[in-house]
Amino acid sequence: MLIIELAAAEAIEVQEVLDLYHSVGWHAFDHAPERLMQALANSTALAQAREDGRLVGLARVISDSVSICFLQSLATHPDYQRRGIGKALVEKVFEPFPLMVRALITGVAPEQRAFYESLGFIDPEKTLPEPSTVFLRHY
Repeated sequence: MLIIELAAAEAIEVQEVLDLYHSVGWHAFDHAPERLMQALANSTALAQAREDGRLVGLARVISDSVSICFLQSLATHPDYQRRGIGKALVEKVFEPFPLMVRALITGVAPEQRAFYESLGFIDPEKTLPEPSTVFLRHY
């Protein structure tokens, strides 16, 4: 049975997060799994999807709890994609923050764009009353 719920970082094991992230090609925390768990613990909210106890999806947000909520990451195991789980995770993790600007940064693959646009996100270049943009500085 599939369960999608808000979760505490302490309820999630490091290896199951690494396994999920590896399934979608993410390896940034392989060298520092303790930092991954620190990132989860410092997130404002987490939503998890589990089937029969197995972690099959995870979303996390960072927020000031007043004006903006940033979707930091969303991962759904490839075997569970195209079932509405990603959408449900995004809705669940944003649930505690109903009246805020919701933001994210993602890749440019057409399927990523289509997925987030289907959830109501828009390209900042198309915002009204005037266009906006996103600036990044990598260290």
